[in-house]
Amino acid sequence: MYEKLASGYATQFIERRRDFAEIMTWLNSKRHDQAFDVFSTACLSKKPGRVVKKMKHAMHPPFSILDVARWTKAQKVFVARQMASAQEARMFDMSGAGRELFPERAVFLANSIFVFDEDGVTSYFLISGGISHHAIKRMLEREVSSPETLKDDVEEILMEAFGFRTALEHAERAQGTHLDDTQVFDIPVPFRGGALILRTLQAGVDLKGVATDRLPIFSARTFLPEAMLTDRLRARMEGYPSDRHSLPASDGVDATLDWMTRAAEPAGDRIAPEGREKA
Repeated sequence: MYEKLASGYATQFIERRRDFAEIMTWLNSKRHDQAFDVFSTACLSKKPGRVVKKMKHAMHPPFSILDVARWTKAQKVFVARQMASAQEARMFDMSGAGRELFPERAVFLANSIFVFDEDGVTSYFLISGGISHHAIKRMLEREVSSPETLKDDVEEILMEAFGFRTALEHAERAQGTHLDDTQVFDIPVPFRGGALILRTLQAGVDLKGVATDRLPIFSARTFLPEAMLTDRLRARMEGYPSDRHSLPASDGVDATLDWMTRAAEPAGDRIAPEGREKA
């Protein structure tokens, strides 16, 4: 696809996603409190049964993907997800000071998570992954996606980012990771015969006066077809645990973390000014 046409489709895709401000409005509304109360009551049940149906009234809109992630006696987890767009997301590095790198148009995966465990019922909000306008454009331009499949393709990528973020969280709660959490890392992930470049960044989204924390995310920066893969990139992608979703949860997390630690390299001077990636 021609670059200008791909850029136009990428812009259209971002504009048609739910505005991130709607997510934040819901988080600060009585409907969030209602969802918390519904989940708290549902936790008394041994089986998930109608949990999704009961939660839907409080969660949708803005969340369209509702899922019972775990339902055991010891732990119950309900996750609501939504792809949401920001016309000007401010991207920051991972240092404690949070140095701003550039603003950009992007789509993020917003997650509202409810948990019941030995500590009782808790809920938290998480931005786990994002994809830039540039990355969407490259996927279309290099024909690994099309206007018809783009929504499903982006959702697949954002769920991959969610898996990486979840693995990192588990490791940090246990014994820490080998990744320096003050550095920006690039991780090449196998995708459609080529590689997606995911980068660890923080995102601050301008939400028309609504303040949000800058949350660390895995941000898709570009797609490289097979012909553009260097020997070094190929070596870093070796051993990618494509079967991790079929493994027991703890084994899947360990496999993901081990591979991620080997594949990650500091982004360094590859961080382009204004987010204008060359590749």
